[in-house]
Amino acid sequence: MSSITPAQAARQDHRDQGGRYSEYERSEPETNLTMHQDDITQRGSFYFPPRFTTAEDTIEFYDRVKIDDEIIARTVIASHQYRDAMVEQLEERKQESIGLRVKEHIDEWDRQPENRRKKKSPERAKVEQAEIDRLNELPYGDYGLDDAPEAINVLDGSEVVRAIKMCHYRPAPARFPEAAQKVDDHVVTLNSEDLTVRQIMDKYATEAVEEQLVYQPKQVEDRTGDLLQVVQELKGELAAVRQENQALLENDRVLSDNIGQVIREQHDAFTIQEAALGLRDSRGKWIGPGRRAVRKAFGRDD
Repeated sequence: MSSITPAQAARQDHRDQGGRYSEYERSEPETNLTMHQDDITQRGSFYFPPRFTTAEDTIEFYDRVKIDDEIIARTVIASHQYRDAMVEQLEERKQESIGLRVKEHIDEWDRQPENRRKKKSPERAKVEQAEIDRLNELPYGDYGLDDAPEAINVLDGSEVVRAIKMCHYRPAPARFPEAAQKVDDHVVTLNSEDLTVRQIMDKYATEAVEEQLVYQPKQVEDRTGDLLQVVQELKGELAAVRQENQALLENDRVLSDNIGQVIREQHDAFTIQEAALGLRDSRGKWIGPGRRAVRKAFGRDD
């Protein structure tokens, strides 16, 4: 008596009389290995997100992904430091322009007939100060300068960071233009206003801010701290050099004034000596050989 396994018996059920296997229908597999679109938002991290093809996945991912507090803190601090540096530069350029405009204003005031004898008067000083105060009140735009970028409010730090990364990793505009535009138009609620992702990019995404949102290995972060310290030291040295140069310019001005005074005094002394020798008349004019002969002929050689 032969013994066969259940599997062999099942296969025999599908043989014809000649022992050949016949066709039969197979049941569908119970497990579906296809990756659903919903699964994409469960993969990736803040620094290394998945590749998105829809606006919904992009927005959902960055709305829920965990962000380290250190990243938000660095980003907020960087935005304030960048703004302060830009304001300092803008103020320097503004003050340079104010100096030129005040000079033009005072020169015009001095040219007025009624002001020609008032160059050292209190009235002139008041006019000058009033013009300086007026010009200081004008916005940067009146000097052809852009406004300084906004600094990120601490309360908005997380939302701003999410919006910037959302824009960076939105579906590729060339392949998915509608999805990319939908991410740009997504509205984010901030502490004092509602802005679209694109508006947040335009308002807050400076180079200094975006640098904080790129993955940096530990050694790079340490080096960044060293560079910041070097920059601060250089700024201090530059400030000292500016003060020293200003002092040298002031000394040069005083020295020039003193030299001018000495030259004038020597000129006056020579004029007196030349008059005593009969080389100049009472009005200080030179007496040449011709004039001297005439004066001597008429008894005026004293």
